[in-house]
Amino acid sequence: MPENIREGIEIHFADGVSRDLAACSWCRDHGFAPVEFHWSDVGTWASLAEELGVKAGVNQVLGGEVLFDDASGNLVWADGRPVVLLGVQGLAVIDAGDAVLVAQLDRSPEVKRVVEQLRSRGRDELL
Repeated sequence: MPENIREGIEIHFADGVSRDLAACSWCRDHGFAPVEFHWSDVGTWASLAEELGVKAGVNQVLGGEVLFDDASGNLVWADGRPVVLLGVQGLAVIDAGDAVLVAQLDRSPEVKRVVEQLRSRGRDELL
């Protein structure tokens, strides 16, 4: 049995239960009310792109100077240097200053795998 609320939440979370549900399980006096609103966890670059309206014919720039030429459905975050996208579709181009990620938006959930590879190489400063 967990000794405190945080430990209990972590145990639930490790079992695949969301943190909010795990936290609610520890509340004695709580209630719930039905509501309807749009919700997204925005857990990947693809989900962020979707929230921002990126689709065929629509690019979105989160920051920086970007030139698109025959490029469509891309999400770009440029940090301090110009970025040019020529003849590409469906990309996430994320310039974090010390590293640049270029990935197909539909493969953005796989970024977790790349993060683990960087960690195994001792490149935590890039994360």
